[in-house]
Amino acid sequence: MIHNFQGKSETIKSLFSEYINKNRWILVCGLAFYLLTAWFNVGIIASDDYEFGIARIVPAQNWTALEIINISGIRSPIPNLVLYAFTKLAYCLGIVDPVTQLRVALLFVGFFSYSVYSILCFLFFRQDKGKSTVAIFLLSFYFLAPMIFTRPLIENLSAPFLLVSCWAACEYFKTIKIGDLLLSLIALSFACMFRFQVSVCALVLVVIVVLKRKWKHLLILGLAGVFSIFLTGVLDWIYKGGLHASFLAYTKYQAGNIQRFGAQPVYVFVALFLGLSMPPLLFQRYHDFSWRRSFGHLIPALMFLSVFVISHSVVVHKEERFMVPVLSLFFVILTPLAVHQAQVPWRKWGFIAVNSILLLGASFSVPQRNSILVVDYLSKNSKIERVFDVNDALVMFPEAFGIRKVKRDKIRSADLNKIQLTCSDVVAIRKDELEKSTEVFTALGKSTEFKPGFLEAMLVKLNPRQNARRASILLFNVKGCGV
Repeated sequence: MIHNFQGKSETIKSLFSEYINKNRWILVCGLAFYLLTAWFNVGIIASDDYEFGIARIVPAQNWTALEIINISGIRSPIPNLVLYAFTKLAYCLGIVDPVTQLRVALLFVGFFSYSVYSILCFLFFRQDKGKSTVAIFLLSFYFLAPMIFTRPLIENLSAPFLLVSCWAACEYFKTIKIGDLLLSLIALSFACMFRFQVSVCALVLVVIVVLKRKWKHLLILGLAGVFSIFLTGVLDWIYKGGLHASFLAYTKYQAGNIQRFGAQPVYVFVALFLGLSMPPLLFQRYHDFSWRRSFGHLIPALMFLSVFVISHSVVVHKEERFMVPVLSLFFVILTPLAVHQAQVPWRKWGFIAVNSILLLGASFSVPQRNSILVVDYLSKNSKIERVFDVNDALVMFPEAFGIRKVKRDKIRSADLNKIQLTCSDVVAIRKDELEKSTEVFTALGKSTEFKPGFLEAMLVKLNPRQNARRASILLFNVKGCGV
């Protein structure tokens, strides 16, 4: 038995070495792309994740671990504490700028995610070199991947652990070894510590064991599951004084407020993944394609994705970012289809062309760039003490991106003439609002314009009514002050 294990281990090492050698340029360039995206793209893609995430880890000098725990409310403090460890490390190394501190945390997220995905691309397809190459290519350069997988979203932090759980479940499906099943449960438990909702995938583990008719394994899984629930709940007891206090509080809040949040159609997540498959480049009618041979070993992966999407689809409140935990899994499932499609030259090169354009835009066009630049400017200009926010120009005002805080007063443009402005004041207005109120600003001094990223600028041009908040923001000062 020991001899067989050693032989299998040597075979896997040999295959992994071959995988690294064959794909070394994809791996090097992919990791570099992730790290560059993490460094240059500090944008905010969800207001909740700024308010309850980024704003609670930077500037690191303004926070302590105890304060983060105390302010966590219905949410688990674990994601913020993990990210705070890296922003605090940056501060201890002498970095006081909150944007640079955030970049250090994003570099960690990107490096960890890419490392896990690189290994799993090999493990999922270790018997098929072509598929392992396509899988790591998709996870390296698919247009959404570098940007999404470097974000400090709790959904993104759970994703690598969920993919490990899925791979271990696939291994159990093939080998029927209890060790693989327990590894899947352990990895899923880690994923749940970042995003409660991924726990729904535990149903897949139960179904797999039932399908294999391993009743003893079902008992072991049940006992291990109870122990896992207790162990992860103890962390909350330490932080919050109650077993799974965060989960219970979060669930109660969601149950009572679910109708307040944006409702979307039941099919929205299915439509999202169909769109991400870029029909007809990666998804269409497949001729001479063996579904059984291609997906036989990925049945648990299909179950993971299906259970996750269905369970989220029946809930009223839906946001696209809710699918981030299974996005890497989607790329794994997409791999056999992409390999088949690559045999048709126009589909292959069409995908590469379209994806390359989208990749640069998604990775380096900073979401909420205009607001971030405004905060950075106000923070670094010590003469400014107050900003007048005209007609809600600063819908997003990410104060955490600045070391120094500036007082913010909201007013309407019609009331601006009633205010006595001083040299310590500036007035902020969106470009589209300025065109409606030019006469009010004639008495003010020069303006400084803060433009959105080019993707958001395109959205403004294509649909100005729905995307007005993304437009350029201008800051005006009092004439002669020279701020």
